[in-house]
Amino acid sequence: MAGDIFASFIVPIYNGELWLGKCIDSITRLDRKDIEIILVDDGSEDGTVELCENYQRIDGRIRFFRKSNGGVSSARNFGILKARGKWITFVDSDDSIIADVYGYVLSELREEYGLFMVGYRKLPGGSRGYKRDGRTLLGGCFKAEDVELIREGLLDQEGKYFKRLGGGKIDFYSPWAKFYRQTIILGKQVFFPEHIKMGEDRIFNYQYLKYVSKIYYTAQEGYCYYQNVYSFMNAYSEGKGINCLQSAGAFWQVIEDKHKRAWAQYSIRQYLFALKLDYCHPDNPKKFYCRRREALAMRNEKIIDEGFRRGNIFNLRPAALPIGLLAKGRMFGICNLLLYIKAILKIRL
Repeated sequence: MAGDIFASFIVPIYNGELWLGKCIDSITRLDRKDIEIILVDDGSEDGTVELCENYQRIDGRIRFFRKSNGGVSSARNFGILKARGKWITFVDSDDSIIADVYGYVLSELREEYGLFMVGYRKLPGGSRGYKRDGRTLLGGCFKAEDVELIREGLLDQEGKYFKRLGGGKIDFYSPWAKFYRQTIILGKQVFFPEHIKMGEDRIFNYQYLKYVSKIYYTAQEGYCYYQNVYSFMNAYSEGKGINCLQSAGAFWQVIEDKHKRAWAQYSIRQYLFALKLDYCHPDNPKKFYCRRREALAMRNEKIIDEGFRRGNIFNLRPAALPIGLLAKGRMFGICNLLLYIKAILKIRL
């Protein structure tokens, strides 16, 4: 029965035929009848549909839906509207969960929790594994004052605040490895912005946490995040500069006055990412003068210029500081040279 569903696992999928099976198998290992697994195909063109249909026939907890391609945010929002569980969690189709840890978390969820976060392990980089401490898992609670700092920390690209929390095993930015209350999402109309391709996860969490007074967490590694070394974030594709600009603008639309200084740092960072991932990327085929014109046009956008005006360049990490100073002064040529060297030497910005 729909009213008996305790938790909904939402899996957005696009062309996931090669790795989706591992993801679904990891969730179906949960020995709970009161969960549902919502598979949302976002217009796949491979064998994803047939694979999902097979799984739906095998396991009655699986509900499979198809929609036209609209991006991962669109697929997640679609899943939210179909979800019947009191709690909602997301699993990316190329990741997996550890049923042992997730089973424990499901047994610990309470009405008074606004959010429950699960530790993660990054693969294939390896990890130290996970251990039980008797019948409990290492973790704790973030109260109202901590939640407010976490909201502000979502704008911090340097991650200075978050490095002190969760022993480095908690991800605060992404929607995966978290359990959200359906009543908050639907009651407050918190959805992923579908018009942007970068930063949508942070915006979702920023808005959701506005209605949360306590966050419970376990640092145990229950979510397996498979990192592609040459991922979307590192590869060149035309339009990433615009994506960065749109991300800064979308955050500005929802930001509260008390967080505008933190937003300014986020805006500066988005411009530096635009330089790194687009205008100064070694694989960008455009002529230098074209890239320079586009980069300076973005630098002169009000939303970016406001970031440089309000923010503090010296809060950037040391590796990014020279680029930040040059970008503030619109010195594209030297930025281009330094970022090219960093890319060749694989130095993090």
